[in-house]
Amino acid sequence: MKIRCETGSGARTDVDVLIVPLFEKSKPEKDSPLEQALRSLPKDAFSGKAEQCRLVPKVNGVKAKAMLLLGLGPREKFTLSKLRNAVAAATRHPAFHQMKLSSLAVELHGLLDELDWKRSVALPGGVSTAKQTMAFWVGQGVTEGLLLGTYCFERYMSEKGGKRRHRPQRALFLVPREARDDLTRGLELGRAVADGMGLCADLCNAPNADMKPAHLAAATREASKGIANLTCRVIERPELEAMGAGGILAVNAAGSRGDLAARLICLEYRGGSPSQKPVCFIGKGVTVDKGGYCIKPDNPMAGFKMDMGGAAAVISATIAIAKTGLPLNLVTLAPATDNLISDEAYLPGDVVKMLSGMTVEVLNTDAEGRMILADALTYAQKHYKPEVILDLATLTGAKMMTLGDMIYAVMTPDDALSAEIGIAATDADELCWRLPLPDEYDSYVDSKIADVANVGGKYAGAITAGLFLKRFVEPGLAWAHLDIAGMPQRHATKRKASEPEKGAVGALVRSLVCFARNRVGV
Repeated sequence: MKIRCETGSGARTDVDVLIVPLFEKSKPEKDSPLEQALRSLPKDAFSGKAEQCRLVPKVNGVKAKAMLLLGLGPREKFTLSKLRNAVAAATRHPAFHQMKLSSLAVELHGLLDELDWKRSVALPGGVSTAKQTMAFWVGQGVTEGLLLGTYCFERYMSEKGGKRRHRPQRALFLVPREARDDLTRGLELGRAVADGMGLCADLCNAPNADMKPAHLAAATREASKGIANLTCRVIERPELEAMGAGGILAVNAAGSRGDLAARLICLEYRGGSPSQKPVCFIGKGVTVDKGGYCIKPDNPMAGFKMDMGGAAAVISATIAIAKTGLPLNLVTLAPATDNLISDEAYLPGDVVKMLSGMTVEVLNTDAEGRMILADALTYAQKHYKPEVILDLATLTGAKMMTLGDMIYAVMTPDDALSAEIGIAATDADELCWRLPLPDEYDSYVDSKIADVANVGGKYAGAITAGLFLKRFVEPGLAWAHLDIAGMPQRHATKRKASEPEKGAVGALVRSLVCFARNRVGV
């Protein structure tokens, strides 16, 4: 969607729909087109409650074909997430599809005045302390709402099928001249975040036939092209063999040729000074997970194409961060492989020598994510000496049994890092909860024949997975493991208005962007 800011009047703007956001108890100017629109409605038809939408056909004195009144709830409870969700709800009004409406304008003069747009404030509804003008935050929220509300994964829908949804193609933000620059900066951040979430959802939604390791690497290369200070390098299987990345290679043994051959995708963003240690994101990229010889049950298999949700999140967030030009260095690694069955697949009982030199007894071939993450952790520490590492993975069913599919688990021995992740999650309107990594449970992943076992028994499965990964982290390094199982495609009844009605939701992209922004204080 093309979006730009203009300083004109909403009444004189020639578009299909004029969206007017309103708080509860907002009082329009007497005899204004907005007052006329409100008077034309039945009593109590529009109260301004959050996400309430009311379409008013042709309003006298307004060029637009229709005015869409959009409720934001009480002004004193205004947050960025409420604005985002309300605007997304507006873009999904049936009129856009039924009437083939293609252009819209969002009248922001009144909203900005009510919010005192010149004020420098922290993110509304967040807990971080970095401040921007209210105009900046409004620009970000409205842009995210527009782009996320109109996102649909329709790559495999034909014109003949009749399922494609008509969406607006052009949007104007109508703002005071003095607010235009700040609002435009917020717009650019909102676009980067929303585009990143859309990319993440696209990667997760693609069927395995089109999202093997080679495809994920190619998609990353394509998405990162032309972005300043961002480079993409893909380490192919022969180089992984030469370096001894045994964890990745073992998981990939059943699909070791052609498009199925494992890759280690490396994104490097150099926005900080050359001497600055990088932040490092690592994401599990199992493009389809059949469980290996510890095969999964039949029913959930179609959903396991999203077992690369961690890789999709870190890749997409890195591209969003690079687009905004943040002054930090960031390295992102995504080990990509399938976990299949063949006469060459790794087996329960195998002992694998990892990239670190440690040996792992494989007790469960379906505990493959931690195997590839462990090699990526070793590679990151050896080649980049990062300041902090966050690894993300749809790792354990135990996490879903504990926290469900809306809350991600945070495991780290570092209290300050745990708090930092929690702040980013709140800013992003996502939910997380810290789980412990107790020394008392460390022996659960001991092996009688190798250095460590890849599972720790039937109890505390999410925690023992975190303890396994901790074995591959140098003491003293700031590191956190984020188990995001279930989050890429959570249950439809739990979705916000700014999330797609079906398929992947772009989980964790906004949290990672907030984490990076908070690190540099913007």
